[in-house]
Amino acid sequence: MSVFDVVNVRLDREIAVGQKPVAVATSPTRNEVYVVNSGAAEGQGSVSVINAENNTVAATINVHRQPVSIEIDPKGDLAYVANSGSNTISVLDLKRAAKSRPSAPARSRPRPVSPPTARPWLSPTARPTRSASSI
Repeated sequence: MSVFDVVNVRLDREIAVGQKPVAVATSPTRNEVYVVNSGAAEGQGSVSVINAENNTVAATINVHRQPVSIEIDPKGDLAYVANSGSNTISVLDLKRAAKSRPSAPARSRPRPVSPPTARPWLSPTARPTRSASSI
């Protein structure tokens, strides 16, 4: 992951995270950044938890195959990771930096969307549809 100094408009540093990082989110309540790592094609993915105070990886949380995105709840307690390769949604406890419960099944190839509500919603596919999964 690249960290940029926006005041001096330059690359500040690189932080080593998991294999094939694909998405990033920040905590609304803690000084943490979450990087979704898709991992190997048929392997397990992960989420790297970065302490933004000192720019180090504080924890790595394993998720299912080919995670593609992450949404953080407004309180900053939970994260929802859409796992495209296993058609599941991993629910993460961000206070403990661990999975909070078993992954929930989702429709084919889940993709996140963020409506103006307090609950994350997941659209099942990239093509137009009238159905959605909710956690």
